[in-house]
Amino acid sequence: MPKALPALLLASALSSIPASGNEGFSKYTLCAACHGQSGEGTNLGPPLAGSEWVNGPARNLILIQLLGLQGPIKVKGVDYHFPGGMPALGHQSDEDIATVLTFVRSSFGNDAPAITAAEVAEVRKDAGNGPLTVADLITPSPTAQAKRESTGRYDDLEASSGPPAWLWIAIVAAAAGGGIFALSRRS
Repeated sequence: MPKALPALLLASALSSIPASGNEGFSKYTLCAACHGQSGEGTNLGPPLAGSEWVNGPARNLILIQLLGLQGPIKVKGVDYHFPGGMPALGHQSDEDIATVLTFVRSSFGNDAPAITAAEVAEVRKDAGNGPLTVADLITPSPTAQAKRESTGRYDDLEASSGPPAWLWIAIVAAAAGGGIFALSRRS
């Protein structure tokens, strides 16, 4: 196999990763101060990882980002009450809000559809005033992930929307200086 093949496969793999993923991660750094680097939650904010609120209606997250959230919230069966609450971040652009919320909804074990700047703009038009309480939001239904965790059944897993496995193998092979390809030449 030509030596250039691992580099080509690596370039192909890296080009398949959405640019907004990196941008979303950099915008998440502000959120991480309260929600944790891995969305695990802290003493200042509830977990985002596997949260029914994150995986639930997009409108909820957009409203929370725009208007803030005060008072108690139950996340994954645990009651949280943070005296400071979530501050309103409505000064951010529609694109910035869409980017960070899409990042959160596709990270930390979450698997929810992307949010567009157009969706944020639509919600912003009739958002009203904040801060919100949980009573102002749509109660999310249990997520498929929560159902799998509670039943132990994983037969309802959806196909991954990430890059194909062969791309990840190519990345590992390229990083290992040919890895798999070098082994096949020795045989």
